[in-house]
Formats: sequence, structure tokens, C-alpha cells
Amino acid sequence: VAVLDTGLVPNWKDYFPAARVATALGKGFIQPVNVKAKNLDPCGFETEVGQLREASWVGSSGSTHGTHVASTILGYFYQANSDAAQGYPLPPLMIRGIAPDVTLIPVKVLADYQVPALPKCTDPGPTKAETVVFGTSGMIAAGINYVTDLAIAGYRPMVINMSLGGGELEPVEKAAIDRAIANGVIVVASAGNAGTNGMGYPGAYPPVISA
Repeated sequence: VAVLDTGLVPNWKDYFPAARVATALGKGFIQPVNVKAKNLDPCGFETEVGQLREASWVGSSGSTHGTHVASTILGYFYQANSDAAQGYPLPPLMIRGIAPDVTLIPVKVLADYQVPALPKCTDPGPTKAETVVFGTSGMIAAGINYVTDLAIAGYRPMVINMSLGGGELEPVEKAAIDRAIANGVIVVASAGNAGTNGMGYPGAYPPVISA
């Protein structure tokens, strides 16, 4: 199972058996994104997107969503080494995941970005600079294509898990998903958190299994 998300936290071995994580296959994709306040719109942003490049699959300790998703799949140690060092009197327990025997491939396609404050916005906008987590369509498509290449090379069966989404399916993402499915990769994505207001993409794309 390739988890396309924020990667795993640096101390991921506190939570998962090392044998269950294919670190040699892990990879990250990043695009620099410079977010600036618009000159003419006090509540608007404009972005400058840089060149896509490969990066580490190890995520920051501030963006732990990928580790959370991995724990749903593999399960996790309830007492981490860091907890023990702080003296918490908890027995070491392993919480079972839904597929504890799979091999997990961490693929980082979401990253931390800085969004500036909008002090003149009355909407209201952010009153101070914030760190937000997102990925560009190019990053997500690169992750999908990378995993598809692994499947073509013989790493099968292969499942892609994407607990991410947006309001529309960009062409570059659709092309990558179509290529993955054409090569026998099972693509699973979150339906989103909007409930009866509708699903997000890529979960709403019919060939994708959504939850």
C-alpha cells in the first residue's frame, strides 16, 4: 500500500514495525510555492509555483497526517519510545490496524507552506502568518506515476491510498490516475469531509474507490 500523504514522522519506528515499511521504495515530491497577499484584493492570495523535484519521504513532526493514515492501515504501538522516556507508566501495546501484514510505501506529496497574514481583510482573513499543509496537482500526479512505475516493475498487488482531495480533478491528476488503473493499480481516495454537500476529488472520480 502506497500512502500518498505527508510522509512519515522522523521517529516513525516508535510506532510501526520496521519490516512493514519499505523505506527503500519511499519517495517524496515537492514544488516550492510562494504565497503572497494580492496587491489589489485585501482578502486574496496569489501564488508562484516552482519546479517539481524529488525529495525525502520523511515528513515533519508538525504534519503527522501521513503517520495517522499509516497507523489506520498497519496499527501502531500505543507506547512510543518518547513516551517511555518521559516516564509514562503505560504497557507497550500494539493496536491492530485494518491490514497489519501489508508492506507500506511512504510517498510524500503534501508539504508545509507558509501563508501570510491579511491584516486589511475584513472577511476576516488570517491575522498572523500560518503554516498550512497541501500539495500541488503536480506533486500528487508525480506520486501516483511513481507508484505506477513500481507496479509495472513488479511490485504487485499495489494499492494507492490518498486521504486528500479538492474541489475539482486537475487534468494532470486524472491522467496519472487513469494510467495507474490501466496498469492494475487499485486507487483509493477519501470522499472528503463535506457529508451531504458532496464528495471531493479524486474520490468522486468514478474509477476511484472512495471512503
